[in-house]
Amino acid sequence: WGMTEDPRLIAQGLPSEIPFLLYPKQEEWINWQIDHWKKGEQRRIFTVKSRDVGASEAEMALYGSLGLFYRKINLGIGSRKREYVDSLDQPDSLLYKVRRFLQYLPAEFRQGWKEKTCTKLMQVRFPRSKAIITGEAGDGFGRGGRKSIYGVDEAGFIERAKALEF
Repeated sequence: WGMTEDPRLIAQGLPSEIPFLLYPKQEEWINWQIDHWKKGEQRRIFTVKSRDVGASEAEMALYGSLGLFYRKINLGIGSRKREYVDSLDQPDSLLYKVRRFLQYLPAEFRQGWKEKTCTKLMQVRFPRSKAIITGEAGDGFGRGGRKSIYGVDEAGFIERAKALEF
């Protein structure tokens, strides 16, 4: 279950909120990530992709789902600028996408998650599972702490990407 938004649909007289139906390649990509994580092989796996294939949206839906159902999972997401990682009022930011995904879920699927009590800037918490998604930005993210999975968005645009540690 999932919903997403595409504001480009408004020009066609359609609602911007639409069901989040994965393409076969998105489903394959998500399963590939989960397989690597479960085997302990998630360290430095890369995805080379074109623009507008829904990878960020799919990744954040995956993080939201893992946060709901895996106890104490500690997820991280990084990008070159803080506003790309999280802005409470910017739909293009990564953690905004997680919150939107969770908000659209039926209440019985949210496992007690509520935006007002489980959210602060650069962080999404899950009360029942005790899981957390933490965002970081700049060219020093990924240092310190341990994560179950750490995603790097738009890695090709990070100025000193080789200096990152995740």
